[in-house]
Amino acid sequence: MKKTAWVIFIYATLVLTGGLIGYIRSGSNPSLISGTVFGSLLFLSSYFIFKKKIYGYFGAFFLALILEGFFTWRFAKTLKFFPGGLLSLVSLAVIIIVACKIGRRLRAAR
Repeated sequence: MKKTAWVIFIYATLVLTGGLIGYIRSGSNPSLISGTVFGSLLFLSSYFIFKKKIYGYFGAFFLALILEGFFTWRFAKTLKFFPGGLLSLVSLAVIIIVACKIGRRLRAAR
């Protein structure tokens, strides 16, 4: 359980850092805002997962799903692996990890 929370925590750090880097390198306010919002919500999800709350998993899952769609779109638009392609792969890995954990938690609850 704590491993999943740490995965979400590291993912949140990547998203937040990516937003800051996008703002510093190109002055992109949308990058700063979205990185801050999504990073903060992912940190909150990580906190709830540490507290063993199931809605932390669902929050992280849906946030990662939204970010996966966005980063895949960015990669398809630019065809540059960094940052769109890399973060798309990271988001996909987070989705798989969290979905497996949700499945285990729901099976254990029966």
